[in-house]
Amino acid sequence: MTIPQQYALDSQESVYTAAQAIDSPNTGSTTFDEYLERTKDVDPSFYEEYDYSQPDAPTGRGRARAVVWSFLDKVPVHREPIESPRPDLVEEWPANGQQQNFYRLDQNNATEQQQAMDIIHGESDGPELDTIMTTGRQVEHQGGGSETRSNIHTADLQPHMYAEITPAKAEELGVDGGDLVVVSSTDRGSVLVKARVTDRPNDGEVFLPFHWGGVFKGNSQEDKYPEGTVPYAIGDSANAITSRGYDVETQMQETKVSMVAVRPATQELLEELGMDTDLEFPQDRNDIGSQKNFDVRDSETVQ
Repeated sequence: MTIPQQYALDSQESVYTAAQAIDSPNTGSTTFDEYLERTKDVDPSFYEEYDYSQPDAPTGRGRARAVVWSFLDKVPVHREPIESPRPDLVEEWPANGQQQNFYRLDQNNATEQQQAMDIIHGESDGPELDTIMTTGRQVEHQGGGSETRSNIHTADLQPHMYAEITPAKAEELGVDGGDLVVVSSTDRGSVLVKARVTDRPNDGEVFLPFHWGGVFKGNSQEDKYPEGTVPYAIGDSANAITSRGYDVETQMQETKVSMVAVRPATQELLEELGMDTDLEFPQDRNDIGSQKNFDVRDSETVQ
């Protein structure tokens, strides 16, 4: 820390003593002391009228202090997500328990967490749920995407729903950017999306945008649209497989942390999951966004 920072955190010091320390530095580093001597522009006498101790401000000395008496956790503490790769942290920081008729909602995050952890880390017959899925926005689309995916310009800028994975993860799976992959949850089913290979996640994560519809759990819904209303771009919905957790105070759903498995979309797997084995996207059929590259390993710009 700088000298002003060090002195500001000490209630026995003052602005005046800090100015004195800067005027005659003794940081333990001869080089740094010489630098301060050359660059300082502090006259301690100017600050002499402020030579008094510094009582704690209401907010504390650089520390957050909060007590919210109406919250379940009156003082904020860490609560491990409903679905976590770390059973030890779930044991240390479990989710909150039963809430009844809170904003007309009954919920029990602790029960949901235990059921999810039993599936993730138990001896189940399903795939290994070893990847943290997070969801979020795309610059080019808004909300559920029904408007922006029905606009030829924004659809062309971002033509596909995707699972964003690292090159190492793609190598492990044996997929290239643009190949179809299946992302499977604990007990909420799976979605079928294109792989996008970038350096942005880490090897244990996958990112899915949430602006997509027109495909549901690997099955096209294109024939359910009234004639002439099919968006230029459709894709599976990330929200179909996000966690069942809710924030205990706001009832906001947990969309940022879920444990999933990412697998290549083989014919056998698609048949097993009841997904379309010949899924066709209107954006591909109509060459929308065909100039986009979905694999950073191609040494081209990844949009």
